[in-house]
Amino acid sequence: MKECLRTTSSEGIICVFEPTEAALELICKAYPEHPDASDPRLYTQGLNLSEERKTATCLPHNFTYIFKERD
Repeated sequence: MKECLRTTSSEGIICVFEPTEAALELICKAYPEHPDASDPRLYTQGLNLSEERKTATCLPHNFTYIFKERD
């Protein structure tokens, strides 16, 4: 996340898409070796970022995390 922030302009945003738990269960059944998802908010601690979590209607099995640098 530090590298994303470093390479993003001060008015840019960082978007991360992660599967929901229901989607992860399906993925893990089909691909047992698939790594677990990780909440990207765990990697923003100590960074000056605002955060928002959404479930998009176009991607109902994913959470969208939107990070912006705070003023």
